[in-house]
Amino acid sequence: MVASETSNMIMKPSASRLKLHVEPAEWRGYFNRIFGTAVAASFIFGAATASLAETKSEPKAEAKTEAKADSKGGKGDAVIESELRKALLGKSALTGELLMKTGDEPKPAPAKSAAGAAPSAKEGKDGKAIEQAVGKKMAMPGADKAPAKTAEAGAQGVAPASASASAATTTGGHDQPTLPTKTAEKKPEGSSAAHGKAHWGYSGSIGPEAWAKLSAEFGTCAKGRRQSPIDLVDRDLSPLTLEQIKFDYAPAPFQVAHNGHTIEVRPGRENQIVARGKNYKLLQFHFHHPSEERFNGKSFALDAHFVHRAEDGELAVVTVLFDEGGGNPELQRLWDYMPLDANDTSRSGEGVTFNPLSMLPADRAKYLQYVGSLTTPPCTEGVVWIVLRQPVSVSAEQIALFRKMVGSNARPVQPVNGRLIKASN
Repeated sequence: MVASETSNMIMKPSASRLKLHVEPAEWRGYFNRIFGTAVAASFIFGAATASLAETKSEPKAEAKTEAKADSKGGKGDAVIESELRKALLGKSALTGELLMKTGDEPKPAPAKSAAGAAPSAKEGKDGKAIEQAVGKKMAMPGADKAPAKTAEAGAQGVAPASASASAATTTGGHDQPTLPTKTAEKKPEGSSAAHGKAHWGYSGSIGPEAWAKLSAEFGTCAKGRRQSPIDLVDRDLSPLTLEQIKFDYAPAPFQVAHNGHTIEVRPGRENQIVARGKNYKLLQFHFHHPSEERFNGKSFALDAHFVHRAEDGELAVVTVLFDEGGGNPELQRLWDYMPLDANDTSRSGEGVTFNPLSMLPADRAKYLQYVGSLTTPPCTEGVVWIVLRQPVSVSAEQIALFRKMVGSNARPVQPVNGRLIKASN
């Protein structure tokens, strides 16, 4: 009985110890769990394989990038670009620095799932866009230097205000009036920084015969038909009854300057003349040795040119001739302030004044009048010349002092070309 029961228990175990009958729904649960585990394992294995392949391929890609850069002489840029690409993939500690240099904001590396899932499509697109933008900047070496070059070009393209004022107030020609400040203009080749014009002089390769060849601006010196000075020959004169020139000059402090070509006096107050029914303001007066004007072929020891300008811009030059003889006390007052060297200026002492009227001859009613030009480059025409016929005296010592400081500075006489020369009766 006992043996029979034991046998039955072995052959037929209870349902609580071994359940041989399984419901269909339970089988499906087992299958789904097994299948899910297999899929997950396959996905992880695939991701690991892809990562390994990417790691192995990166050195080759970098080698190709560097080789291409070497062929263009830009190996250094290729290495930086390779580092930057690593940074964009979250593989380099240089990310923040390199992106800052290219001007792009650094972006965090895309988050990955625990199973090694790839970043989302949007994150991949943004990363690619940043990489392309950085790549373009890396392909333009020196782009970060462009602003400096532009500033430098601007500094060079445009002259400073002080330089412009200096060029406007210092002219190359003695007869050329002091002009107001102008906007900086492009100068021709061979221009002088001091005068804004080509360097010229009175002898050698830069003398009067070569002025027109020194600069295109000096072309009138050779092509002009109404040039100065001229030889005032009696047969060319037309005696007429001319108006009396009114001189409105007065004492004032003054400056005496050596402008590199002559001695120039600048009065410290406004002076003017009235001629041809027009007011002309005195700008400055200067000297030439020997005189530029001649009478019937005769030259004088010295002359003074008083340069005036009207409101409409027309110039009028009054000429005073000096014949060697006794000393000239009025001229000596100027010579006492003779500059020490070229481009030097002396100012009159306290309480010392000078009246330009004291330089003129007693007889100012007799004069010659014609239309000519400046006697220095650029030899501009349309200048009214008034030459006083009566000379004043100058001593040999006074002439010698001028010659020592300046030398000979007279332009040769020019053709009259049939111009009308008026002579007062």
